[in-house]
This record gives sequence, structure tokens and C-alpha cells, in this order.
Amino acid sequence: MRLEEACRRFNKLAGIRFGDLFSPADMNMIIINKGKTGQLLELSLGMHLSSSNLDFDDGELKTNKCDAAGNPRETVFITQISSVIDELIQERPFEQTHLYEKISNIYNRSIDYGNSKCEDTDGASKGISGMCLPNGTG
Repeated sequence: MRLEEACRRFNKLAGIRFGDLFSPADMNMIIINKGKTGQLLELSLGMHLSSSNLDFDDGELKTNKCDAAGNPRETVFITQISSVIDELIQERPFEQTHLYEKISNIYNRSIDYGNSKCEDTDGASKGISGMCLPNGTG
């Protein structure tokens, strides 16, 4: 799926809680190869979970916790350093690296927990907030 299509699908889901989209059993079956919130968002977009470098054909999804006002409450992690060690040692041009591929087209989505319990890990109380704009439009 391309990022632009994901944005269209995402906009239809804005304001819906994951607990309204998935059963508790669905939310417990997620295999953790990424953050649970990102996996729930990918599933809600109709995507299949994978461990590929990019989440979309042309870009990357990143999520972070926010408060009700949309202020970030955590750092966004881009990639594991172990996945780029060889590129760093080889002194490869940045534009040819795994890291560059990940950051060249990122869609960052803040997830509102609604109750300010950012330590909540079940996912049910998390809500999809905001609107998605295709890269370069906002």
C-alpha cells in the first residue's frame, strides 16, 4: 500500500478507538516485531504485519503517544542501531543507507490515550486522532 492510500484510509478512522475496531482476542494475538500501537494502526488500515524495512511501499509509519492536546509524550524511535552498524562501518553515503530509506518519507501519527494513562499497554483505550496529509501537503 502506498502512503497516500493509507492516508485516505486513515482519515476514515480518525476518532475511532482501537477497542472499537478490534476484539480483545484480536489485540492479544499481535506478534510484537514493532510497537503494538503501530501494529494496531497497520491492521486497522487493512495491512498485513511484516518486518520489512518500510511499512508502506513508499514510506514509513511512526507513532508516538500524545496527550489530549496533541503534545508528544514520548520519543519517536526510527530504527535499531544494530540494523545499520555495517552501513556505519562502511561509511556508505547517507542517501544509500537503511536509515535514509526509513526517514525519506515518514508519516508520523500521534495516538491519544484519552485518559492520559500513557502507561496503558492494552491498546483498547487508544484513539486514532488527527488527519493524515499526503507527503508534502501539510
